[in-house]
Amino acid sequence: MKILLSLLALLATVNASAQNVREPRLHTLDNGLRVITVEDHSTPLVSAVWTAHVGDSAEPPDFAGNSHYLEHLLLFRGTEKYPKNQIGEWAAGRGGYFNGYTWYDYTAFVLTASSGDLEDILDRHEQMMFHGSFSGPDFETEKQAVFEELRSGQDRPDGYLWRASPYHMYPDETFYSRDTIGTIETVQAATVERVREYYKRYYVPNNMTLSVVGDFDTDDLMRRIEQRFGAYAGAEVPETLYQPASMKPGVNVVAEEREVGKAYFLVAIEGPRANTPEWFPYVLLTEYLAGGKTSILYSELVTEQKLLEDVEMSDMPRRYPGGWQGIAGNTAPEKVTPAVDALWRQLQSVRQSGVPEKDVAFARQRLLKRHWQKLDDLNEVAESLAIADAHGDYRLFADFEDRLKTVTAADLQVVARKYLTPDNFFIMALFPPGQIPENFAADIKTNAAQISGATGSIESVKLPSGATLLHESRPGASMESYTAAIRAGKRHGHAAGLGEAVANMLVRETGRFPKDELQNYLDQKGFSLEASVGSDAAYISLQAPTGSSKDAMALLVEVLTHPAFSPSEWEDTRAEMLAALESARDQPQPVAGDLLIKTVYAGTDYGRSDADELAALKAMSAGDLKSFWEQYYKADAIAVAYSGPAPSAELQNGLAPLAKLDGKPPQQSAIRLPATEGVVHVPQAMAGKTQTNLYIAWHAPAISSDDWILWQLAERAIGGDLAGRLWKLRQNEGLAYAIWMFGTTHKDQPLTMIYMATADEKRTDALAAIHREIDRLQTGLTQDELDRVKVSYLANLNRVDRTLARRSQRHAGWWVDGFDAHRREQLTAVVGAATLDEVNRVIRDVLDPDDYVFVEAGAVGHDPVP
Repeated sequence: MKILLSLLALLATVNASAQNVREPRLHTLDNGLRVITVEDHSTPLVSAVWTAHVGDSAEPPDFAGNSHYLEHLLLFRGTEKYPKNQIGEWAAGRGGYFNGYTWYDYTAFVLTASSGDLEDILDRHEQMMFHGSFSGPDFETEKQAVFEELRSGQDRPDGYLWRASPYHMYPDETFYSRDTIGTIETVQAATVERVREYYKRYYVPNNMTLSVVGDFDTDDLMRRIEQRFGAYAGAEVPETLYQPASMKPGVNVVAEEREVGKAYFLVAIEGPRANTPEWFPYVLLTEYLAGGKTSILYSELVTEQKLLEDVEMSDMPRRYPGGWQGIAGNTAPEKVTPAVDALWRQLQSVRQSGVPEKDVAFARQRLLKRHWQKLDDLNEVAESLAIADAHGDYRLFADFEDRLKTVTAADLQVVARKYLTPDNFFIMALFPPGQIPENFAADIKTNAAQISGATGSIESVKLPSGATLLHESRPGASMESYTAAIRAGKRHGHAAGLGEAVANMLVRETGRFPKDELQNYLDQKGFSLEASVGSDAAYISLQAPTGSSKDAMALLVEVLTHPAFSPSEWEDTRAEMLAALESARDQPQPVAGDLLIKTVYAGTDYGRSDADELAALKAMSAGDLKSFWEQYYKADAIAVAYSGPAPSAELQNGLAPLAKLDGKPPQQSAIRLPATEGVVHVPQAMAGKTQTNLYIAWHAPAISSDDWILWQLAERAIGGDLAGRLWKLRQNEGLAYAIWMFGTTHKDQPLTMIYMATADEKRTDALAAIHREIDRLQTGLTQDELDRVKVSYLANLNRVDRTLARRSQRHAGWWVDGFDAHRREQLTAVVGAATLDEVNRVIRDVLDPDDYVFVEAGAVGHDPVP
């Protein structure tokens, strides 16, 4: 008993010493390295993120994009101690997460793994910070991956617009006037010597921030950091090359023709620096203007006036003055001019009349809701702290809640009057060939002049209603998460899109709450309500602050049992769904994915394509939606997965009204497919594209079988992470920007597939390399590969489940697939007992080198075998 009491006392001491996530600690080493720590003992993980305070702002014009290129070299080409991809392989083998990204004012590197790997995490960060190794062959090969990343963005209309616009905004080239990825010319011109010198000058302790969040003791951590990083000398950082530059005065217009299905535009204005008194009012103003479907711009321009299909506004933080912000939309070509005119009239109204106090409160609550969700994710906390510090002060994130609460409606109007000026802005628009409106630039300028003058353990309980409660107790959690799974997905119903349309409508309005009232209620309560739809089920997700279980369950029950299906709201919902489908048709990756599904599952309910859904939606009525809901939304077909602190009895009582959904849903027949014989090759050429996006697919084992679990190990080893075999085609041979192996989660007849995005001229070599690797895999994995992915697979479950929302969604998905509350234990048992012979047998069963489906979209070829 004394031993037990001592242990409990020790645990209490550990928990008591944990930091409040809202109160991170700053430690500055003698050499200037800034270290930010947050202890969080709720999950055995540590996320360490460091930023070098350098991006475009340190690059001369002929060196543009090389901060991003240096990031690639450190991530994928390695260091003196860990050459070529060893850090990524280590992270993948530990079930961790490894990534990096570059922005105008910083370069960030992220490494997350189990708390027992803390010393290894720090060791690898130290190597990247100070011991990068740049060899000639690897140096040149990585350029090819950067070029593919650049091409990938250019093939997406919105990506191209955001990347191309800055080059036109300023009188002369400046650091915020270009894309952080640079150009093929500037990256191609980079030399080993110049990149090494750049690294030596800017990657010094006093120009870096290291943020560590997770399961550790701060005193112990700081001893390790001091011992490991303290010996590196600080150095004088070169004075920034950045010189503040204003955008071109007046209204400036650029119009281009591209192979797109509709028009896309970006309006750019100047915005404030992050570490200034104007920043938080600007962020709150942006949320009011374009933060979701109840924002003023969306409500007016999309819902009411139907001038746009979508609208968004950026709030990109900047370290230096003169940075631009964007407002983007897409619509029919003939609507661009009146849409921009209406946009500026709305902004002018805000400048003149301000923002009502109640709308300020709603916008603030939406921002706080997202901030609280970030606080529930240690990766988000670590990254946000390090990035905020690179923008001038880590307290931009740490004090976000307190600073946001001080912003008034008057502050918003001051910022609006300063930055939302219709007599000084830039617009770039993309139009389909031959569809630029006559006098487009002149009309934009004339309209602007007129205006200027004027979001533990599992208990499974079958409720009396027939619904299932999956309860995971998470004492002390700051949020609680509900995910309702309904066996009413894309495969269900008589027409494509019905399941998705019903789910979308459920979260927009209810019998009790019209749309605006529902959104106001969500904002007041700090709730987040979303719908998503898979092939086998629809999911309604509700996130709520702890302590609001009664109201949250009442709302969830209301959503499920009292839908409105008003014809007017259905018209708006249908328009948005149609716009999303049309937009996807301009992008090679979703086109290729849709092509794969309709090829493999032809003649079945899984094979419903985007074209099928487009046609069905146009003829679909609100009555069709109500009929589908009446047929499929039955308590017997519903499970509610909950993660949070509320007790099971309270949840059972709150969900009792689901009994209103009595009856049985229609039986869904199983989907059976013939075996693939030979190579089924289906290409779809897309005009103006520079990449081919391809899928090579095989049938995977049944999800209900142990072979499916064994295949997950094989899939991970082959190409499911940075240590997989296929990744070497990118790393060593420079054949692709992206190459992965992953699978669908269809309950019946799942697939496994290789996805690759590669340049047209590399297609033949890339396919040959894939075929070569498939042939090699007929001899199987090695024991070392299997040992790695066993550790990686099980550890990855912790990382994926790090937030309550993800946990409840996973439990709901397992229920849909027919598994009970002990699915995780089953996975652990099968993975632990898996032998090399079993895994290699499954590989040979699945990866038939002669029989597969091969689809491609974009810049395509015609022969499946080189």
